[in-house]
Amino acid sequence: MAFDSARALLNGPLFWRSGGDKVVQQDGWKLKLLEYNGKTWLFNLNEDPLEQRDLTACYTEEADELRRVFYSMDDQLVEP
Repeated sequence: MAFDSARALLNGPLFWRSGGDKVVQQDGWKLKLLEYNGKTWLFNLNEDPLEQRDLTACYTEEADELRRVFYSMDDQLVEP
């Protein structure tokens, strides 16, 4: 039972924020947001693990979904 619970956590989205950077990673996709200037990058880590090609313009639905995932998780955090 505990193993299944841990596995579910490991398979869920991973997100972090540091300074002006906000990042979420899920299902092989990684979205990076810089809110202060509105810049967004989307990477397919399965095909581009070195994050060389920004796919934001080509995969707008994936970018929008990851943005929703990030803010949903971020809203659950309590300020220190």
